[in-house]
This record gives sequence, structure tokens and C-alpha cells, in this order.
Amino acid sequence: MRSRIIPFLILLLLASCNLEKRMAKDYLSQKQNRSVLLMHADYVFKTNRKTDSIPGFKKLNQSKKDSALFESSKFAKYLKDSVVLANYMQALDNELNNLGFRVFRENSIDSFLLLKTPAFILNLAQAEIEEYAIPYVDSKVYDDTLKYTRKFGLNAVNLNCWFELTKLNSDTAAVVLYSTHSASDQVNGRFKRNPLFLEVSYRYTTHFISIDEVNGLISYSGNRDAAYLNDYLLNEELKHEFPADYQPTTYWHYNRIENNLLPAGEWRFVRQN
Repeated sequence: MRSRIIPFLILLLLASCNLEKRMAKDYLSQKQNRSVLLMHADYVFKTNRKTDSIPGFKKLNQSKKDSALFESSKFAKYLKDSVVLANYMQALDNELNNLGFRVFRENSIDSFLLLKTPAFILNLAQAEIEEYAIPYVDSKVYDDTLKYTRKFGLNAVNLNCWFELTKLNSDTAAVVLYSTHSASDQVNGRFKRNPLFLEVSYRYTTHFISIDEVNGLISYSGNRDAAYLNDYLLNEELKHEFPADYQPTTYWHYNRIENNLLPAGEWRFVRQN
């Protein structure tokens, strides 16, 4: 009996998934006349979590800790808030336009408030540049018993963003959404054993992340978050199309370049409230 139930459940899951995808395609095929007003905070938080690289860090008072972390940062101290926000918001603006949104900025808020079509306010309430170290570990076993391991730290950077999303002329409270995007050093390494002396060495090359790549991460984040917003609105619309007691099984992502739909996986906004 059990062997019959499992295939039936699989077929049921596939059928619901296909229905959701078909409805998502129908939604995207409609001529959407959506508008969005973009707003943002005036500054960017900068956090350096690499406390282990600072001698005597635990003995410093809080003020000196903050100064030491800022001065020892590889990237944060070189990034101006105004440049970070301008690059991010421009990338966000451009991709939203590509996705069919009519985009407004704060200098055109009066025109935005007169809109009758579906309109949203996306406020970048907080942005954070976060520096930290990630462990790199590689190992290999020789002769079934001899294990060699190489460990060291890599530089990594996140751009973390918190948004408030509000629908124009709605009494519903703002939805808080979170995204994070990262870049890090990259290592290409391998162990090698001398066949004569049986000595083991580790040979590797490292690509160290540069300030230009951090700036690239900022623009990339704006581009991705525009797609995240489009996906969020798409999936919220799908929820409203189904009965209240049914939850869609898949969170869909619209790939603008390929003009197709696919499961988003973890690549999406995380709702915070």
C-alpha cells in the first residue's frame, strides 16, 4: 500500500508545481504597469570582524577598539558612503527599469504620490559593509593513514541590506526584507608528494579580492536586489491566487536574460517580519 501512496504524492507535488509555474507565467505575460519609489539611508555601516588580527584587542576600551578595527580594515576605510549608495542605487534603478518598472527617485516624489496604478515604496533603511575572515581548509590522505592538512584565513566582504517595502495608499504595515551578497579571496591549491623522498608539499595560488572587486560587488548587489524585488512581488501575487489554506510549494525566480522561470532556492529576499 505504501509503495502506491509515494508515487501518488510525487505526482501530486509535480502537478501543483506545474500549476504554480503556469500561473507565474500568466502573471508575467500580463502588461504590468508597476511603479516603485526608491529611497535610501544617508550612510553605510562599516563593520570589521577581524579582531584576531589586532594585537591586544581585548584589552582596548571600546573607542580604541572601534578605531583599531576601522584602521586595520582592508576595504571599509576606503569606501565613501555617498559612492557606495550612489553605485548601489544606480544598479538597482537600472535593473528595475529593465524588468519593466517605472522608477521614481525622491526628487520626483510628488509625481509618484499621484499615481493610480500599482505602486510601491522601497526604502533601503540600512546598509552594511561587513569585513571578516573565512577559514580555508584542504586535506589529503596518503597510504590510507597519513593525513595532511593546510589551513589559513581568507578575506571576505558582505554587503548586507535591510529594506522597508510599502504599497502606496495601503494601510498594511511595511514589510521588512533582507539581502546579503558576498565576495572573497579565492584559492586554487593541491598537495603534491615527492615520489622519491615521500615528502608532501602544498602548492597553491591565491586571488586576493581587490577594492575594485568590492565596488563591483556593490553594483552586483543592486542588480540582484532588483531581481529579488521582482521575484518577491511575483510570489506574493501567486499566494493571493490560491486558496488561503494552500501554500505554494516553490518560490519562483524570473530570469530576465533567458526569459524563463526557475526555482529561486536561497537566492531571494529574506522576510524579517
